[in-house]
Amino acid sequence: MSEGPNQRPPGSFGGASPTPLSTDGPSTPPPSQDLQRMSAELAQATVEAQAAAVASGTWDDDRQVLLELDDTWTIVACNAGCESVLGHRAQDLLQQHIGILFDDTDVVDKLKDGHRKASGWMLRRDGLRMWADVTCSAPMLHVGGSPRRVLSAFDATLQYRASQALRRQADNAASSTAARDLFIGSIAHELRAALAPISTSAAIMDRQLVQPSAVPVPERLVGIVRRNAAAAARLIEDLLAYSTLSAGKLVLRPAPLNLDRLVADTLDSLRHAAQAKQVQLQEHLCAQARPVHADNARLEQVLLNLLGNAIKFTPAGGRVAVTTSCGPSHATVEISDTGRGIDPDVLPFIFDPFEQGGSDITGQHGGFGLGLAISAGIVAQHGGRLVATSDGRDRGATFRLSLPLGRQGEAPMDRPRAGPLRVLYVEDNLDAADAMRYALGTLGWQMVHAGTCAGARALVSSAGGAAFDVVLADLGLPDGSGLELGRDLSRDLPVVALTAYGAPLALQGFADQLIKPADICEVQRALLKAVATAGDRRPALRA
Repeated sequence: MSEGPNQRPPGSFGGASPTPLSTDGPSTPPPSQDLQRMSAELAQATVEAQAAAVASGTWDDDRQVLLELDDTWTIVACNAGCESVLGHRAQDLLQQHIGILFDDTDVVDKLKDGHRKASGWMLRRDGLRMWADVTCSAPMLHVGGSPRRVLSAFDATLQYRASQALRRQADNAASSTAARDLFIGSIAHELRAALAPISTSAAIMDRQLVQPSAVPVPERLVGIVRRNAAAAARLIEDLLAYSTLSAGKLVLRPAPLNLDRLVADTLDSLRHAAQAKQVQLQEHLCAQARPVHADNARLEQVLLNLLGNAIKFTPAGGRVAVTTSCGPSHATVEISDTGRGIDPDVLPFIFDPFEQGGSDITGQHGGFGLGLAISAGIVAQHGGRLVATSDGRDRGATFRLSLPLGRQGEAPMDRPRAGPLRVLYVEDNLDAADAMRYALGTLGWQMVHAGTCAGARALVSSAGGAAFDVVLADLGLPDGSGLELGRDLSRDLPVVALTAYGAPLALQGFADQLIKPADICEVQRALLKAVATAGDRRPALRA
């Protein structure tokens, strides 16, 4: 550490303090002429002794740089520390201005302005820099009456680096806190935005039931509830999916998959949204011969996100084109649009979480900016690659998804054929059970409800499983674990889990699993697939 003005290391210049040219402070009675003469002689002797010690290099502490400067801030003497600490030889420094030792003039300017202490980067002979704590004495009389200064510099690089690291940690902690607060605020905003129209629509419907009026409930209210419930569900699903990906716990269920067919189905599901925005959809499919080995649901999630973004960011009258191509080892899906494009400054970070391309996009379109991060993570886990290109703002964007093809001769799985099913639904939430009974009824299916594990086991054992085609089970039940129930019932029936847990789990014995709230189409597809793949154990589907 640097020495203070009254701190002297062993072997320093002497015990007496030098006399400055001028002093500030309250006036005192003038000393006698003898005392003045003795003080001047002592000061002169001290300065001469200091100068001689510097010039001869007799100061034995070579861990500290010590320089003697004249009134022009030129180096007239230096100690051994200049070479051991900075690597500069004495003959190279003598008659050089002190500024040659500093990376910038800020330290020297401060000392010239009267500061006794300063800190800054000093230059070593090998080109490296050293953070130095610098102390400079007041001007002192020298032989012949010329003033001299003594400058000391101590290597404080380690201390400086440590303090900077602590400062960065503090700044990062503050930034993390601010980001967390902003993120929580965004969650609250997005969910409230989705729940507000749901709440209003439900209140209108409820009032209509209690006090029927001549004015019927607009059918638009049903659409409002459906769209905003789906929006809230997507927000929650994105949060949970990103959390699962970040923890490395995403479970994939890969199987042979016809990518062209999946692209066509995804486009069909989005045509209404494109028509509502007056965006033209174009498709150019390659009639894929070999399948990709992928998780159908996860890959569909990626395509929905990419195509949904393309439609969302393309203005009316624009175009979204989807092209598939097949190479010897990979299948590719390219999605290009004529929308607002991606700023070049944002493009390198487009797959980072919470990146939405600017606050103007966030404010206009909402969301958390997790969709592309999730999509890139899913594709990477499949062994594929997702890249984005754009010529800039208002010049469109292109996303290219590449996936490895399956083994030669491997055929895609057939779609489960449709048919009415008998479903045992195990769920302790009565509202959820009533809603599911109505939803499955619209498909022409029959549903029997059990609210506990014991009730479900009793219903299955009474008919030996022949009364049902498939079981749809919640995992959190009041009298036991849905995991154990599913493993038990799967001996006789295919079981699909429908759970509110945040991430897909590796469920032994289950045919599939869905995350609440699941769309009825997802439920239908999962149950049919479970029955179709159950083998000889399942009862024959009825016409």
